[in-house]
Amino acid sequence: MKANIKEIHFENQFKVIQLCDTHLDGKTFELSLDEIDAMLKIIKPDLAVFTGDNVVLDLELDVYDVINALFLKHNVKWLLLLGNHDAEFTSTSRKEIIEKCSSLSHCVTANSENKGRYGDTIIRLFSNKQLVAEIVGFDSGDYQKVGFCKKYASILDEQVDWYKKNTISMAKFVYFHIPQKEFLDAFKNGKKEQYIHGLIREHMLPSGRKKPFVSPVSAGFKRSSFFNAANDGSLKAIFVGHDHLNDANILYKGVHLVYGQKTCRAGYNCVERGFSDNMGTTLLTINCDGSFEISPIEYGNLVLGEYE
Repeated sequence: MKANIKEIHFENQFKVIQLCDTHLDGKTFELSLDEIDAMLKIIKPDLAVFTGDNVVLDLELDVYDVINALFLKHNVKWLLLLGNHDAEFTSTSRKEIIEKCSSLSHCVTANSENKGRYGDTIIRLFSNKQLVAEIVGFDSGDYQKVGFCKKYASILDEQVDWYKKNTISMAKFVYFHIPQKEFLDAFKNGKKEQYIHGLIREHMLPSGRKKPFVSPVSAGFKRSSFFNAANDGSLKAIFVGHDHLNDANILYKGVHLVYGQKTCRAGYNCVERGFSDNMGTTLLTINCDGSFEISPIEYGNLVLGEYE
C-alpha cells in the first residue's frame, strides 16, 4: 500500500471542521448543502472532513462533483471518509466512491486500498517549513459477520501497521466513522462531570430514562489494536460519528475521544428523537506551536451570529 501522504502549509492557525453523518439524499440535498455552505462561509475552515455516512439512498457518483464545486467556491480542501452506510443503498461501491472523490480538484482523499478498506489518508501540516501535526483519516469499514449476525466493523491490524509506519509528527488527530471499543470503555464508565463538552444520549429517552438493551456507544464488534498501538503520546484526539445523538468529548488515557456534532438534518437527529437540536459541526483549531482546541458549534448559534 502506498503511503498516501498529502501536505498542507499554513501560517498561524489551521482550522478543521468535521461534517458528521450528513446522510445526504435527494430529498434534503439542497438544504443540506446550504447548511454546509453557511458553515464554510462563517467559520472559514482550511479543511472539512466528512466522517462517513455522507451520501446515501438515491444519489449517485455525479453528486460528488456538486459537493466539490461548493468547496471550490470557498477554496477549502475536503477529506471524505467512508461510513457503514456509504454505498449500502446505492449502485456504487466503496471503491468507486473513493476513486471519484480522489480525482476531484479540492478533495484530498487518497485513492488507496488496504485489505478492502478505501481512502485511508495522512495529511501533514507544516507551518514555517516545520511539521506541526498530522490529520489521519481511516475507513473504519461497514459490517462483519459474527455467526449468523451482522456486527459493526473495526479498524484492521493492516491499517494500524500502515499508520505506525507512515505517521511521524508529535501531534496526530485521527478521524473515522465507527467508534472503537475505547469509546465504549470511556463513556460507559465515565461520569458526565468528566465530559469536556457534550452528552451521550444514544441510549436515552427524552424523559431521562434509559432504553432497555441499548448501548450508549455503537462500537466496532472486535477490539482493534489501533488505540494501544497509537497511544504513544503523539495521539491527541480521535473524532468519530455514527451515533447521531452523541456529541461528547472526554479525555481518556490522555487522548480526546470526540463525537462530532451531527451535521445537516437528514438521517435521524436529536429533534426527531425528542431532544434539543444539536446539529452543527465540531471545530479543531491547530496552532503553529502544536497546541490545539476542540469546539462544538451548533448551527443555530452559527447563523445567529454567535460564532466568533
